[in-house]
Amino acid sequence: MTAAPPRWLALALSGCVALSLASCRRADGARPARPRTLELLAAGGAVDPAASLLALERIVSRVREERRQKPVDTMLAVLNRVVFEHLGFAREIDDQDPRFMLLPSVLDLRRGSCVGLGTLYLALGEWLGLPIAGVVVPGHFFVRVTDEGGVHNVELLRGGEDMPDDFYRGKYHVPLAGAPAYLRPLAHSEVLGVVSYNLGNDLRRRGRLAEARDAYARATASFPAFAEAHASLGLVLQLQGDLPAAEQAYAAARAANPDLPGLEQNLKVLEKERHGGVE
Repeated sequence: MTAAPPRWLALALSGCVALSLASCRRADGARPARPRTLELLAAGGAVDPAASLLALERIVSRVREERRQKPVDTMLAVLNRVVFEHLGFAREIDDQDPRFMLLPSVLDLRRGSCVGLGTLYLALGEWLGLPIAGVVVPGHFFVRVTDEGGVHNVELLRGGEDMPDDFYRGKYHVPLAGAPAYLRPLAHSEVLGVVSYNLGNDLRRRGRLAEARDAYARATASFPAFAEAHASLGLVLQLQGDLPAAEQAYAAARAANPDLPGLEQNLKVLEKERHGGVE
C-alpha cells in the first residue's frame, strides 16, 4: 500500500511573489530609484512601480519633516511614529491573503504581515540611508535597525517595539546551535529568498505545485542556509513523485537545521514510498 502524502507544515512567514529587477526611475524622474527597493517591489509583483515609489517617497518626506521638527528623537523613534501613528499602518496576523505579504499592496492598504511590514522598512531604510537588515527566526521575520541610539530589534507586529534577542529565542524556539539562518542580519539576496519562500507557501496552499516548486527553488538558491525552504521544496517534489530530488532537498534541510520540525517524519514517509509503501 502506498504511504499517505506527507503533512509537514511549512512555516509561513508571510512574504511573496516573483523575483525580477525592474529598471525604472523615481516617480519624479529626478534620479534612479534605489535598486534594492526596486527588487522588493518586483518581488511584490509590481509591473509598473511608479505608484509604489511615489508612496514610498511621500513616507520618506514625512519622516524627514518629522525629524526636523523633533531633532532630539532617534531616527527609529521618528520612523515608527510616522509609519504606525501618523500614517496608520497596521499589522495583519490572521489573513494569509498575499495582499498583506506584497510591498505594493501593503503600501496601498497600509496593512501588512511581518514580511510585508518588514519589506516596507527595508525599502524606507534604503531611501533614508538608515541601516536596516531583515532577520528571520522560525515562523517569523523582523528587522534590525542601527541608529544613533544603538542597534534595535524592531518588532513590526508590535508597532516597532524594541525587543531583545531572548524574546525571539523564547517565543519562536530558536535552536541554540546548528541553524545558522536565524537571529542574524540577512543579506539582501537572503531577504529575497524569504520572500520567494513565502510565495511558494501561498502557491502550495492553492495546489499550484509546479509554481510552488519553482518559488522554493529560487528561495534555496537565494538563501542556502534556510532549512524551511529546502524542506518545503522537498515536500513539493515528494508530492510530485520525484523522490530522488525530494531526498536531496531534505538532506539540504537537515544540513541547515538538523532539528527542523517535521523533517524526520517526511523522511520516514519518503523511505516507505521508495520501497513501494511496504510497512
